[in-house]
Amino acid sequence: MPNHRTTGLLTAMSIVMIVVGCLQLAGGLITANIGGLVTIAGAGSGAEILVTVGIMIIVLSLIVGIFSLVSGILTLQRRGLGFGMFVSIAAIVIELVFMIVFLIAGSDTSAVAMCLISFVISILYLIGIVRARQM
Repeated sequence: MPNHRTTGLLTAMSIVMIVVGCLQLAGGLITANIGGLVTIAGAGSGAEILVTVGIMIIVLSLIVGIFSLVSGILTLQRRGLGFGMFVSIAAIVIELVFMIVFLIAGSDTSAVAMCLISFVISILYLIGIVRARQM
């Protein structure tokens, strides 16, 4: 008989991953549009490294958003647990990198807090997948 507590954790975290994936995609697309305008406006101002880092963050945000959305849908259907595990581990690593970059860059606490929240969600999602694989 399946453990409903474990099943409930994975179901809840799958839904959260779907919502987070949609939000990351929307945020990445909005940021890409704004970033495109900033890039055009500041193209020759000597801030090429900032533009490059900004583009990398936008691309990573879109990739993580797509992966989060797909893995949330698959694990909600109890398929793709291996892919979900890969996505959660990759998200944990990416969020750690983002937190370090934001802390070094002296970003405001809201950016670090969002990374921390996403980090905790990814860990809970990984726990749900590991428990579901053990059943």
